[in-house]
Amino acid sequence: MRHRVAKKKMGRPEGHRGSLEKNLAVSLIIHEKIETTLEKAKFVKPFVERVITKAKKGFSSSDKIIVFNTVKELRKAIGNEEAIKKLMDNIAGRFEKRAGGYTRIIKTG
Repeated sequence: MRHRVAKKKMGRPEGHRGSLEKNLAVSLIIHEKIETTLEKAKFVKPFVERVITKAKKGFSSSDKIIVFNTVKELRKAIGNEEAIKKLMDNIAGRFEKRAGGYTRIIKTG
């Protein structure tokens, strides 16, 4: 039986929450760091970890079909071509040998 997967609601409706997640993730990928509240950082961290893991799967494969499907999954997840290009070209290669834990949250004040 499938049980519910707990996710933070952030005090926003479902559509707004999804947009917030994608926008924070795209900003983090493009700029490689963001300054935001602790709650938003905790909210977006698992999403970004999953996206980087997907990009690694496509980066390490020499099969064009797997690469194509990976890019398709990334388009569905984040929908920003600049971020996808940066993920596939720079970030996936940088974390190729790391098995998770690609992001960290640092409190600034």
